[in-house]
Amino acid sequence: MDSVSGKSLGSVDIAEGVDQIAFDPGNQRIYCASGQGKLTVLEETEEAAKSLGDVATPAGTHTLAVDPKTHSVWIAFAKGEESFVTELKVQ
Repeated sequence: MDSVSGKSLGSVDIAEGVDQIAFDPGNQRIYCASGQGKLTVLEETEEAAKSLGDVATPAGTHTLAVDPKTHSVWIAFAKGEESFVTELKVQ
């Protein structure tokens, strides 16, 4: 989106049901968490954003955070009565 005019500069498909997005400025990647078992990864380019694909995650993964030093993506999810936090290494 153009910050001055508000016009859309383009779009890219992401996983259905995304409810949290995180940006890593160090590698220009955008991570979109979906409770549907997919984490969409996008890369910001000079022209727009392009899809790098989806990463399978446990169903119910709604929360994520990016470590700006290591570029790891941390996800949180629950299975039954137990909760988990998992690190996804970015290559």
